[in-house]
Amino acid sequence: MRSEIQLSRPTMLPAHADDLWGGSTALAPGGEPQQQPLRRIHRLMRGRYLVAGLLALLCGAAGGYAGWKSQVPMYRSDGVINIKPIIDSLDVAPVVVPMYRQYVLEQMARIHSQRVIEMAMTSQQWQQFNRGMSPKAKAEFFKELDVTMPYNDAGLIFVSFTDENPGAAQTAVKEMIHAFQVVSEEEGGQPLNNRVATLTDEASRLRQQISGKEQEIRQTLRDAQERGSEDLAAIYSRYRQQLIDLELMRAQSESALMIANSYAAANDGKQPTTMPSLTDEQLARVDATMARLINERDNLAADIEAKNQLYGPNHPSVTSSRSAYERITAKIKTYADGIRHEYLSTMRFDSGVNGAPGEPSTAMTIPMLTRRKQELDKQFETIQAKANKYGTAQEKIIQARADIEELKHKLDENQANLKHAQASLAQNGNVQILDPGSTPYVPIFDKRKQFAALGGLGGAMLPIGLFLLFGLFDKRYRFSDDTSTDFSGVTLLGILPNLPDLLTDPEQAAVAAHCVHQIRTMLQINGVDERRVFALTSASPGDGKTSLTLALGLSFAASGSRTLLIDCDLVGAGLTARLNVTSSEGVLEAIASRSVQEYVRPTEVADLSVLPVGSAHAYHASTLSPAAVRRLVADAKKHFDVVLVDTGPILGSIEASPVAAAADGVILTVSRGQQRPLVEKSLQHLIGIGAKLAGVVFNRAQSRDFEQSVSRMSLHSVRRLNRGNGNGNGNGRKEPAGDGAAAPSMGPVARAVATSSGKPNGSSDRS
Repeated sequence: MRSEIQLSRPTMLPAHADDLWGGSTALAPGGEPQQQPLRRIHRLMRGRYLVAGLLALLCGAAGGYAGWKSQVPMYRSDGVINIKPIIDSLDVAPVVVPMYRQYVLEQMARIHSQRVIEMAMTSQQWQQFNRGMSPKAKAEFFKELDVTMPYNDAGLIFVSFTDENPGAAQTAVKEMIHAFQVVSEEEGGQPLNNRVATLTDEASRLRQQISGKEQEIRQTLRDAQERGSEDLAAIYSRYRQQLIDLELMRAQSESALMIANSYAAANDGKQPTTMPSLTDEQLARVDATMARLINERDNLAADIEAKNQLYGPNHPSVTSSRSAYERITAKIKTYADGIRHEYLSTMRFDSGVNGAPGEPSTAMTIPMLTRRKQELDKQFETIQAKANKYGTAQEKIIQARADIEELKHKLDENQANLKHAQASLAQNGNVQILDPGSTPYVPIFDKRKQFAALGGLGGAMLPIGLFLLFGLFDKRYRFSDDTSTDFSGVTLLGILPNLPDLLTDPEQAAVAAHCVHQIRTMLQINGVDERRVFALTSASPGDGKTSLTLALGLSFAASGSRTLLIDCDLVGAGLTARLNVTSSEGVLEAIASRSVQEYVRPTEVADLSVLPVGSAHAYHASTLSPAAVRRLVADAKKHFDVVLVDTGPILGSIEASPVAAAADGVILTVSRGQQRPLVEKSLQHLIGIGAKLAGVVFNRAQSRDFEQSVSRMSLHSVRRLNRGNGNGNGNGRKEPAGDGAAAPSMGPVARAVATSSGKPNGSSDRS
């Protein structure tokens, strides 16, 4: 940023509320704004605290309720089973239970078994809770069931169940222990003896089945035995190879028969005079195998040619394809020779047939080929029957061996169950129920308070976060100190309140006039007689620059400065319209004649004159030059103490740039609700043309901006005076009425300044 506009904030302006949050609003030249996190949050949330607070309360309450309801307190009931390590008997002395720890583990497994669980879930007491018997209900029941054994006391088994209903938890434990007792009683006493006997009989039956399967394998081998060999796989493989060879011979014989028939048909059944030459292509026409081989050879040839052109003759892929081509060529030759041999072997040569001794005769060839094919077909069927026989036998033996393995596995399980049953029979009566199920009073798991707090916090933060996000993407100016925060080193001259068009409140008028006088004082202090010409512009139309120009002109005139207002807004001409100046000559004529005085028109306010726009229009802006504007400004400074130039928007008008460059200072008007990118581009444009920025005026501010930017003592004084006389001007004069009152067309701010200035309204000639 240029050094001409690096102005620090005047000390007479009150501190912004944001300063309480840490950090300053401006940095040294070339620096960037440094905003503390709390201050940043304050900027984004300001103006929305009430709505955000109400929504935060509502959403926090909803989130807390949802968090509370999302968690359910869980209750646990415990039951205790004791497994005594000593077997008591009236007949013999007490003895220690063999494999005691293993026996306890088996009882735990029994409690956790599907049979016991289903028995407990189907009980009438548990069904009262309407949990059902679906797979999901069973999985949930199994999940909440816990069967444990303390490490230091292997004789106790704890059965626990956790549920949101304390009654359901206790019922589940009671029914599980009861089902365990029922199952244990079924396997104890006489029923357990029957189980041992049943397992013993089952073991005998399994051994008999295994012996029968082994006998079946031996009988199958004897039935299929050939030449004393029991290797059925080798025999079956040998017959399969014979079938493959016979299949090839059958194909060759069939091809030879087709060739003979085709030659006989071609000669009308007559004998050929010479032996036909059977090429590979001719064989392919009647033989599918030969056709497939030739097609494969042709594809390889095309592949070799393509790869040879692409990679060269010595490339490995070309060499590999060439080797494959040679192999398929040799295979074709072998197959063709076999067909020719089959055909020629059946040819019979008779001398003197058709006058051509030594010529082959086909009179018996076709019958011979037919018999040859029939013999091969018969031989093929014989070999195929043997192959099927040994294949079936082999499959039968494989299945029998698989059955033997399965029977042995069942026998192993039978022996393990028999061993356990015998141990259980010896340990019958050692199970003792110490606690069938405790009554849970206090939940073991209750996080409703924590989740309610988290839900309330999350719900309260949701609207705040949304408002922060909305503020982050809101690119408009909402408060006056946004300008001092965004424009590092640029002076905030003051703010103007948002006034109604029909200003009827004397207190509002007094405050608005006070703000304008403060802006004028800031310009006078910072200028120190060096800055006398000020150009007023904005980023876009409607920001209030014309109203500010007129109000400042009235303020400068009220302070005793001879003030000239120049209407250089060739499009809007708002200043001329508000002062109701009708003149065909104005700013263009003054520039052309290089004299300002003869085109200046006095106003009804003492020490305030205006150079109207005259007959200038928007297209005249192209005739303005920076040098001409500078000459106009220099001539105006000779006759007036202060010159205020109203121009069009800096980004949308041609005349604004030369006027801003020629002025001693530029006042940028920023209206509340204006887009930040437009204002930033305006500042960059002013810097680019070398304009000297005097400061920024924030227009249409809310009451809170007014409270923050106006001295409280001055504000209270204005209000006290306003309560005393009703007009807020401090001199006891009443606002003139009728024709002498400030013209309504001036706008509310200018009318407020004109009313509070106390200047008598005179008449002036207007032409």
